[in-house]
Amino acid sequence: MTYYIVMPEDNENNLWDENELGESSFGMFYPGRGMEALREIIEKHRIHLKNVEIINERNDKFTVLEFLDLIKDMKIYEVND
Repeated sequence: MTYYIVMPEDNENNLWDENELGESSFGMFYPGRGMEALREIIEKHRIHLKNVEIINERNDKFTVLEFLDLIKDMKIYEVND
């Protein structure tokens, strides 16, 4: 399942790589570019968290906390540069 971060100025019908939080499959989570945006909001702009919406490829909607709860038990795949 692929998840996307959507801000108020984003169009849900026109999401790019920068919006992709990542993909879950078989107990693994493969982060995408959108995960960096979410980290930045959490660390530096918490006031904007209330404006963040997470959607998946089926257009199901989640809050940030609901999304984090979904992936909390998954193994996060990290690429070592």
